[in-house]
Amino acid sequence: MPTNPFLEPENAPLSILLAPSQWDCAQYVRRLVEDPNAETVPDEALWNYAEDVNEDFSRHVPTEYVVGSPIAETSPLLTIKGQQRYLCTTGNGFPVTPISVSDVLYRAGGALIAPNEMAYLSMTAFAPLNRFLFTTSSLIDSPTQRVLRDEYIDEMDHYGRGYAGVVLDPSGNLAIDLYPVPETDGMPIYVRFKAAHTMDYNSTTNTLTVATVPENKKRDWAKLLYALVLEQEGEHMAKYKMQKAGLVERQTDARTMEARVMRIREEVYAALGSYVSVGITDQ
Repeated sequence: MPTNPFLEPENAPLSILLAPSQWDCAQYVRRLVEDPNAETVPDEALWNYAEDVNEDFSRHVPTEYVVGSPIAETSPLLTIKGQQRYLCTTGNGFPVTPISVSDVLYRAGGALIAPNEMAYLSMTAFAPLNRFLFTTSSLIDSPTQRVLRDEYIDEMDHYGRGYAGVVLDPSGNLAIDLYPVPETDGMPIYVRFKAAHTMDYNSTTNTLTVATVPENKKRDWAKLLYALVLEQEGEHMAKYKMQKAGLVERQTDARTMEARVMRIREEVYAALGSYVSVGITDQ
């Protein structure tokens, strides 16, 4: 998120462009709150709300990245002999700060266990077990031999594969703990992780762009922003329940606004695949 430039009055109204189509979310929200000229909800307020909304939206629909290329067998994140923990930071090749880590692939060297050694021996031509694994008879007619062969091949598939645990480091960053602890330097570590959508600000056009929001979810992002704007309006109403100007007196009730905000958020969360709260009453 860029630093707030404290938008100048002469600038054009702030635009929040979503998805590859660059749909203007700010204009959509202002129309919903009947504020097309940015008189009630100023640009600075929308600017501050946008970061909160993007963080909330990204928890449900994050972007996904991969550190390294398993095909090319290269990665900016490499093992260091004797080091178990690796921080998920830009210094270790992560392009953005991750929300969560989905998967880690790490080939461990020198880590053998008895089942692995048995599987290795079974793959050699002189092993007695080969009569069960690679028989000349049809595997379709020999289900027991087929099952045994598949079990050993499955064992060989993860031969030498390391394991990783995802933890929260005391530095405040996500980190990966490798097991077994690397015994060599320079082995690539591949990581698939999820992150928040990137927000880019253009001071010349006064636009905030979130290009990675999916086209079919852009209105959900906008409705979360709309709900936050209504929530702030509800707080304002709660502070000033009664207003009087001359003979005109107006009373407001923030509870109606609060119920509306809750309904909008639940509809959006349901569309994003999250849960919807259920209320039960007895009569």
